[in-house]
Amino acid sequence: MLNDDQRRRLAVKANVLGRKVLQEIGTLFTPDTILRWHRQLVAQKWDYSERREKKPGRPPTPEEIAQSREIECRERLGGLLRYYYRKAA
Repeated sequence: MLNDDQRRRLAVKANVLGRKVLQEIGTLFTPDTILRWHRQLVAQKWDYSERREKKPGRPPTPEEIAQSREIECRERLGGLLRYYYRKAA
């Protein structure tokens, strides 16, 4: 009977009027139906689907930086091991 755009416009205007006024007016649809359309529209708008597309947490480190960090750690570990070896001997 109504397309989605018409239903949306009717729901927005009906929400402004309120349930009591809608009952007094006597519309083609019950006030409960029209206000349910409005609730569904609000739920669709605030479902945060655009946020769910992204992965939560910190973004991954670029490969170039990760490799240089790994090399740095190996060099440092080698130096520390030599230091402890000398100290133990």
